Amino acid sequence: HPTLGHGDSNEFLDHIFQAIRDPQPIVRACATDALSQCLKILVDRQHPSMTGLLCQVYSNVMNGLQEDTSKKRPWREMSAAEASQHGSLLAVASMLEYTRDFMLPRFEEVCKAALKMTTHSKALIRLEVVRLLPRLARRCPQVFGRRYLEDSLDFLMNSASTPTGPRVGVDLQPFAYSSLGQLILAMVDEETGQV
Repeated sequence: HPTLGHGDSNEFLDHIFQAIRDPQPIVRACATDALSQCLKILVDRQHPSMTGLLCQVYSNVMNGLQEDTSKKRPWREMSAAEASQHGSLLAVASMLEYTRDFMLPRFEEVCKAALKMTTHSKALIRLEVVRLLPRLARRCPQVFGRRYLEDSLDFLMNSASTPTGPRVGVDLQPFAYSSLGQLILAMVDEETGQV
């Protein structure tokens, strides 16, 4: 089927990533939902081009996460880079949920990229990091616990204890409390019941 990919390209993925980087957050969220369903179908049906397609998605995600927003740039360029980062964080959550073990060899790279955004100036991006951390912990609790738990807890505790001003538009506190609970549950050993 031509839209399911030939080699390294896929028409749906080419277009969905334009929407995942859209200036409007609601469009990015809806596009990520569509990507989630596509990933679920590809993995469930074990499509022959699945590995190549997942690599294409992952490459797009990492390109978005690595957008440089540290330099002074025109507002439109900065806004596009931030939209790309936000959309990529949303897509990471979908990949963790729907791609089975595909993310395991890429786990640490994703954790490092996500944790770099804990100091991002945009609350919406920090919100997605807050929501993503327990998902990362659930995916690979041992590695997460050894390498990323301390920094994640510091970020979540700080987010939970710092009120967000009315001008920010996104209140991280309730999400941070929820993520703290989810993170603790993700780190509990199912056999012993200990964290």
